[in-house]
Amino acid sequence: MEKTLAKLEETWKDIKFEFTQHKDTPVFMIRLADENFDLLEENTNQASSMQSSRYIATFETEVEKWTKSLSNITEILTVSAEVQRNWAYLENLFLGSDEVKKELPE
Repeated sequence: MEKTLAKLEETWKDIKFEFTQHKDTPVFMIRLADENFDLLEENTNQASSMQSSRYIATFETEVEKWTKSLSNITEILTVSAEVQRNWAYLENLFLGSDEVKKELPE
């Protein structure tokens, strides 16, 4: 457990979210690189496995911290992806539709 927790710390200290510009707008979309997303899933499973270990007592606080942190990252990415998907859909409706532009000029 100690080695796994140290590896989690070492791995996640350098992982960054990516921000890519959406089309020709000043809006940036957030994402996690595919290999880092796979790593997130793998590390989440590792943290969950450690939580169910009978030897957790010594590392319980740190394991809970990692379980919660990785869960939060997953939740943030899921919600962000949904918001960005909805925004991109609505952007096309409001900016790409001449009828909407005529009806809602502002």
